[in-house]
Amino acid sequence: MLIAEELEVDVDKVAIEHSPPDDKVYANPLIGAQLTGGSTAIRGTYVPLRQAGATARVMLVTAAAQRWNVDPSTCRAQNGVVVHAPAAASSATARWSMPPRSCRCPRRLHSRSRPTSS
Repeated sequence: MLIAEELEVDVDKVAIEHSPPDDKVYANPLIGAQLTGGSTAIRGTYVPLRQAGATARVMLVTAAAQRWNVDPSTCRAQNGVVVHAPAAASSATARWSMPPRSCRCPRRLHSRSRPTSS
């Protein structure tokens, strides 16, 4: 859900699947095994998932802007699509799942929402 939020995808359109058992790939970073307790799953993965989603969003927006020959700052993710507001153009993010090789991962990212302190 965190990645969907970063990509501006309606969470009602997200399908949830359980990961297969594999501690090497899916281990909870705070426990070291594929399990959770005491809300450790969200505490251990919130930032990495937000960063992954933000990276994907920036790369998809950049790829769409390159295809449309427009400045990426004039494009945004909205309702699961990349939108170029001045031209009212849009493209489903699924079509941009493979950004061009010239599209590099951004170094600095800003996620859509910030965790609140309790």
